[in-house]
Amino acid sequence: MQTSQAWAATAMNTAALAYVTNGQVVVIEAGSLTVAGTGQNPVWAPNGSALIFNTPDPRSGTAAVYIADQHGANSKVLVKSSYSYINPSWSPDSAYVLYTIIAPNTKPKGQTIQLQVEAVKVSTGAVKFLGAYTFTTGWRGDGNRACWIRSRTPREATTAYRATLIWAQPNVVVAQSSCSGLGLALFNVGGTSPKVLSNWSAAALSPNGKLIAANANGKPGIITVATGATTTLQYKFAPASLTWAITSGLVYAVSQPANSASAAPRSTALRRTESQACSLARSPRRVRSTFQ
Repeated sequence: MQTSQAWAATAMNTAALAYVTNGQVVVIEAGSLTVAGTGQNPVWAPNGSALIFNTPDPRSGTAAVYIADQHGANSKVLVKSSYSYINPSWSPDSAYVLYTIIAPNTKPKGQTIQLQVEAVKVSTGAVKFLGAYTFTTGWRGDGNRACWIRSRTPREATTAYRATLIWAQPNVVVAQSSCSGLGLALFNVGGTSPKVLSNWSAAALSPNGKLIAANANGKPGIITVATGATTTLQYKFAPASLTWAITSGLVYAVSQPANSASAAPRSTALRRTESQACSLARSPRRVRSTFQ
């Protein structure tokens, strides 16, 4: 049995684990297995109440978004057709599911396309427009980071990381702006002229909703939600992935040491304090940082 560890997801408020094996989304809970359905990218609601995943159609370049209950059962279609490369995500309050579509009445221009970010309310099915931005698509030859506007072959583009799609409620949206994995579009709800952070990627919203951490051109970067201001920490290794502690006081960065392709990944904690300064205090295993 082949299991896709890249798409494993845990629910913070339950003992359930969702993962992908042989093209199926499976939930394990208290020793029992439930097959949610065919798909990929399982993501639990922040409150653990439901699970979403998507099922791409490589011929159309779209994906259906499914929702299942807190046990991975009773799955049903929530969104019939979303843009398949940008994975769906949850709003922090677990009330909405975010997704993208190709903006109506638009056509590709070279390797760019207009995408529209929408949020569907789980309880009612009502759709809210969050904004629009330009997405750069195309082919990358490394095989792991490729996407198409449309594909006429049964091959499906896959990614080794999760595409960014964040709604820092109530006003700020951050979305990945290219299929290369680099570039974040930052805009207020309803906006169509976003600020583009061209070399930023892999963003993560803090549990308190006040900060967004990201890989900022090979360094840890912070976006302050209230102001949109960005801060880059002068740290020497590039974070491969960033995740927040539940208290929002620590950002954990996992990266591959630059001096050895075969060395084990390194985990480092970046600490947030109430200080308004930005400084670094080094130790052999941990970097302690204070920032706005």
